[in-house]
Amino acid sequence: RKFQPVVRDLKIDFKAPAMTDITATAYFSAEQALEMNAKLEETGRYDFQQKAVLTDTNGTVVAETLGSYALRNFMG
Repeated sequence: RKFQPVVRDLKIDFKAPAMTDITATAYFSAEQALEMNAKLEETGRYDFQQKAVLTDTNGTVVAETLGSYALRNFMG
């Protein structure tokens, strides 16, 4: 796709040691996705913050993140 994600800032709050594989989970609501797509079509860019929860294979929360991201059209 023509839009590329850029991580502008990422804060990590470590909760527990991760001794197994980990999975990061983040969600967008349908409303957020519509807003994002409209802005991308209108301006070719979209800036947003996103929370993610990282869990180990036992389901233990090992970290939480808050990132500032940018979607940009680098293809012109």
